[in-house]
Amino acid sequence: MDTKHTLTGGDPVDRLVDEFVARRIDRRELFRRAAALGLSVGAAGALVETAEASSRNVAATKVLRYGFPISQSNYNLDPAIYVANSRSRFADGVFEGLVQYDPRASSPKLQMVLAEKLDVSKDGRRIGFTLRKGVQFHHGFGEVTADDVKYSFERIAGIQKLYPDATSKDSATYPSEWEQLERVQVTGKYSGVIRLKKPFVPLLSVVLPYSNNGIVASRKAIEKYGRTGTPTQMVGTGPYQAAPETDKLLVLTRSKSWHAHWNRPVFWDEIRYILASVVQGQPSTLPLEAGEVDLIPDVQVVDYLRLKGNPKFRTFAPVSLAWNHIMVNPQYPTLRDGRVRLAIRSAIDVPALMKLANVSPDKRAWAIQAQGWGGGYWKDAPHWDRDLDRSKTLLQQAGVSGLEVTLADYFPVKGQAEVVQANLADAGIKVNILSGQAIPSNYVTDPKVGQLTGIVFGGAPDPWEQFSSYTCDQIGVYNWAFWCNYQFDKHQLELGYSQDPKLRQRDSIYMQKLMERSAAFIWLYYPTRFYVTSTKVKKAAFSLNGQPYPSFFEPA
Repeated sequence: MDTKHTLTGGDPVDRLVDEFVARRIDRRELFRRAAALGLSVGAAGALVETAEASSRNVAATKVLRYGFPISQSNYNLDPAIYVANSRSRFADGVFEGLVQYDPRASSPKLQMVLAEKLDVSKDGRRIGFTLRKGVQFHHGFGEVTADDVKYSFERIAGIQKLYPDATSKDSATYPSEWEQLERVQVTGKYSGVIRLKKPFVPLLSVVLPYSNNGIVASRKAIEKYGRTGTPTQMVGTGPYQAAPETDKLLVLTRSKSWHAHWNRPVFWDEIRYILASVVQGQPSTLPLEAGEVDLIPDVQVVDYLRLKGNPKFRTFAPVSLAWNHIMVNPQYPTLRDGRVRLAIRSAIDVPALMKLANVSPDKRAWAIQAQGWGGGYWKDAPHWDRDLDRSKTLLQQAGVSGLEVTLADYFPVKGQAEVVQANLADAGIKVNILSGQAIPSNYVTDPKVGQLTGIVFGGAPDPWEQFSSYTCDQIGVYNWAFWCNYQFDKHQLELGYSQDPKLRQRDSIYMQKLMERSAAFIWLYYPTRFYVTSTKVKKAAFSLNGQPYPSFFEPA
């Protein structure tokens, strides 16, 4: 199964067997589809026997089925493109970097992975690395060398083309994480030096051990597959490799080239990513309760609480480096007056939103940076409570009445948008909720369209990462508040290269003060993520951001 290592295609009869093995169809549906394929009754019966034998074989092996709620068309498995700020989900168990935080540890613990050692210069501008010898890429793409490290990092920085046949529009998703890269100097087959223009503190705390931009990819594989093939090919160095499957499954199997070059467990024979779609209005855990999958990520809190304590399931609620907030567009004509934005904030009942999310009162956010997130905590951030009188007074002072706004509902919990809608109605503000396909494609890219957006963003163990979404160049990318402040951008740069903890703390607080003065951000709370698994899972493992590392899940 590992000769072509593609994620799509396959024989229709094989796909039919896979559907049955994954328990997405029953015997009756298997017979019906077999007949539709032109198989005789005898051939269909033989197919059912084959499918049932395969199903029994799967049950006898250790298979973890991950219910993933996105469509196949959204997959992009190139580490330079895949949108995630931690090595979880698809990257986990397949791709590796020089170093990594150990997801089994209760606090950040750095593990050497592809690197045998790192040597950091005093000025922070040179990071020497020595690779472990003999580590192999999957599918016969050879040994990992310093040239692969050079190519992986320089293609993200834009020093080298993203693909041999890249167009002028092809670029990495987060090139800013390698913005200070001057070059990677290869000093030997297994050694090199990462040379920076300026020191970049998050390189060691975020990029190399945590971000997908720290993954080492195979230069030979990318040169072979190019811009069209690389997004669907997974050529890594981990204990699991991608196997060809149906167009509805991504299957990871144990890699024969894995020789335990670092101390990590390999529990499962297979990890299957199954598209587990849920119809709106149905429980988010329905595929799990139906026995189709073993893990459902980011379930709704109501379903988590309903299944918590049920002996048929296991529940997990890891802490995450995330924040729930509402962005208010100061460029939109009816929201330009800061008093209007403050009036909106004053009308919102944050404790009610937290209660819906089953979040304890101590998780309320008064600024973006929570205590213990790698520095930058603003302990004197102003506190505020719901104050309808103040809200109405601010609107009167601004000369505004009959205000009507739109709210894009990307909230993590059902019903939160409706709470905001009711809150603002009490202040005389009409809110039109947009959700799902009703949100225009240009809502978060055009300052003339977007107004209010409620969403959770995930961060990393360095304040630089949290602030990076709100710089001027992120407008229309992640800065959906459409707020631009050049002093903020200046201090964001300083935060990256300053090695003095006191200066970094000062910069972080100053930047949060600028955000507070803008009244473009309504901080709500630091959420907990909720997961439910089958009893097949004994112990789970998560990133610092509360995202699952399924290959580290321990079977019962």
